[in-house]
Amino acid sequence: MQKKRFFYIVPLLFLLVSCGKKETFKDVIVKDVVSNMGKGICDSVLAGAKIDNVIVKHIIPVETEQLIDVTVSFDYEINGIRKNASTVLLYSTKDGKRELDEIGICKYSNKQNNKQ
Repeated sequence: MQKKRFFYIVPLLFLLVSCGKKETFKDVIVKDVVSNMGKGICDSVLAGAKIDNVIVKHIIPVETEQLIDVTVSFDYEINGIRKNASTVLLYSTKDGKRELDEIGICKYSNKQNNKQ
């Protein structure tokens, strides 16, 4: 009886773990915007701003450069004032992974961060 349970439980656990929700590139973009924009790296979006309503407008691969140009808009709130902003993100593709390199309107550059 115990062996039969084991026989059913192991494949079921494997199925649940392997079929879990996968993170899409859009999910990564939204997470990058939310985690970076409120840090004060932009003159227009002050540190401590609450970022939400991120909309990924365009994802344009630049095949020859292994880059991805992404346009987003988002809302932010600071000191009770709510505003909207848009920016461009530049991702590079390295070894099959996409990595945020630059945020258009901000002082964020992954290349500068890696040099320090």
